Amino acid sequence: MLPSTLVLLFAAIPVARATDDTVTPVQKVVQMLGDMEAKAKAEKEAEVKSFTAYKQFCTDTSREEQYAIETAKGSVEKLQADIQKASADSLELAKGIASLDADIAAWSKDKQDAGVNAADIKTNVGASPGAAAASTAPSVPVQIQGGTSAQKKASTDSGRKKTLTGYETDVKNDGTALVLEHQNKHKLSEVYDVDTAHLLGRGACGYVRSVKRKADGATFAMKTVSYKTMGLTMSEMRQEIAIQRKLDHPNIVKIYEHFEDELKQEMHIVMELCTGGELVARMQKHRHGWGERAAATLMEKMLGAIVYCHHHGIVHRDLKLDNFIYEDPSENAELKLIDFGFAHTVKPGHESMREQLGTPSYMAPELWDPDPNKRYDSSVDMWALGVVCYMLLSGKRPFHHADPSEKARMIMQDPLNFSSSVWSHISDDAKDFITNLMQKKPSMRMNAEAAIAHRWVQKFSKMHSGIDAAHSLEQHNEIVLSLQSFSKANNLKKVALDVIAFQTPPEKLHELRELFIKIDTDDSGTITLDEFTKAMSLHPEVPLDAVDTMFKSMDLSNTGQIDFTEFIGATIMSQKKLDRPSMMTAFTNLDLDGVGFITAADLTRTIGKIYSPQQLHAMLGGKEGKIDFEQFQQIFHDDDVFLNDSKPHAIARENLSSKTLSAQQ
Repeated sequence: MLPSTLVLLFAAIPVARATDDTVTPVQKVVQMLGDMEAKAKAEKEAEVKSFTAYKQFCTDTSREEQYAIETAKGSVEKLQADIQKASADSLELAKGIASLDADIAAWSKDKQDAGVNAADIKTNVGASPGAAAASTAPSVPVQIQGGTSAQKKASTDSGRKKTLTGYETDVKNDGTALVLEHQNKHKLSEVYDVDTAHLLGRGACGYVRSVKRKADGATFAMKTVSYKTMGLTMSEMRQEIAIQRKLDHPNIVKIYEHFEDELKQEMHIVMELCTGGELVARMQKHRHGWGERAAATLMEKMLGAIVYCHHHGIVHRDLKLDNFIYEDPSENAELKLIDFGFAHTVKPGHESMREQLGTPSYMAPELWDPDPNKRYDSSVDMWALGVVCYMLLSGKRPFHHADPSEKARMIMQDPLNFSSSVWSHISDDAKDFITNLMQKKPSMRMNAEAAIAHRWVQKFSKMHSGIDAAHSLEQHNEIVLSLQSFSKANNLKKVALDVIAFQTPPEKLHELRELFIKIDTDDSGTITLDEFTKAMSLHPEVPLDAVDTMFKSMDLSNTGQIDFTEFIGATIMSQKKLDRPSMMTAFTNLDLDGVGFITAADLTRTIGKIYSPQQLHAMLGGKEGKIDFEQFQQIFHDDDVFLNDSKPHAIARENLSSKTLSAQQ
């Protein structure tokens, strides 16, 4: 910008703008300076205007932010007030429920002679009016009647857990029993006689042979599969085996161990040998269905296996007649669930699945949904069991058509049909049982616990017929003596006995298995302290604190319940002589590296989650952190009345009979 004196000087000079030719040089300079000053002034005014606008923007923004803050603050204060009100309402509701519980207890006591179950009344009181009314209709889960432990358990659990579909799930996260390392590091030919193996069957991806264990001559089934042919990796095969290995139930086929051959890309899976054939094959003898007693008994066994699976977070997803096999050819052989290839692990509150898979005739309606992202839950297992029961009683499939698309439509849309003549002689309870399993809406299906408690199963099944557990145990004092001996044994001996129990084919322990089933009155696949105490009730010579000690000593996995193998391990000394081959089998299974010693590292891998490092060290007796087979044998000789005596049963009866007489005097 020019100084003011210079501007005045130039301003005094006359300026002519006629043409460029008439403008003098001085006038041009004055004109140029004037233009520059005008431009500078305009820019200055623009800056001032921009700055003013920016200030206004900031002011407006500040006001908006302040308003937002005040609004959020008000929302938080309102939310806090709502929470306090809800908390007060919840407290009042809790008081109301407590009062209702007291009223129900008093009512139950007054009406006990009428045989009314208070738990059922509580379920009705807590239900909505619509649900209470619907419970009388045959198309929805029926009201549980009677007072067995299974029925009470199902009714009191009702309404507690629901999936996203509204299904009252029985999926839990129960702890698993002691599961040993299942990959055998020894060579297959060192453990089993594969040269004399007998071929049992062959499929697209492998074959099954019967093999004998060299240590004791016991016979097993060995399935050899090519995981490459199956389109799986070794890791995926291990995962499938691990799922089934964690299941320890009398009606689920047992996997003992497996061997890996990475060179041939094969896996050899050693499992329980069942020679009775598939359930579907026996349908040939029952073309028009089983009788209701036989069918109900089979269904209770199947339901028990599924309750156990669901309680341990496993959904089978391929239940069908073909996947139940018999232990042996006898008419009353034990039934076993097999093939966990489609099984999926879930957790309570997280059991949604999407894969559309299964066997068409047994697949639930939601599995046929055209939406590939359609979610489903463990209730698909219950639909499949409903199909199984329908076929057991009638010999026919509930929905069938040669055209797969039409079959899918029938499953999704058509009502369940009991109009054929074969159903005319079948009870309404049986039809109601099937109807409650085969509801189109998952939210309306019974779970496995409720199905076991259904009046048809309770009335017709022969699974718990005969004398009860207490009277059965009264006749087998040698079993009680075995339990007492087990409770006093050191930890390594307990683990070794569990290993022997696990490795012993179930058919050789028929009596103990039957006793386990009798004690397990709710068909959960485990024994609770209450069930065990009732079973011991006819042994007054054993005080309650000793019964509690026995129970806790059996519970090696610290789950608060006794699994099948844990029970067999504590009682096996009453049925099986602990000879050298049995001990060698146990030793080999604990010697994971096959070096001829059981080391602290072996025990850590096997039972490290159960026992502390100090306890593991104590098990080995401080003998350089390892023991050989001779030292291992010695632990069975300590205070063992069964090991060398040829008549342990007679000794047990004599000892316990005298104690019983003393207790009664």
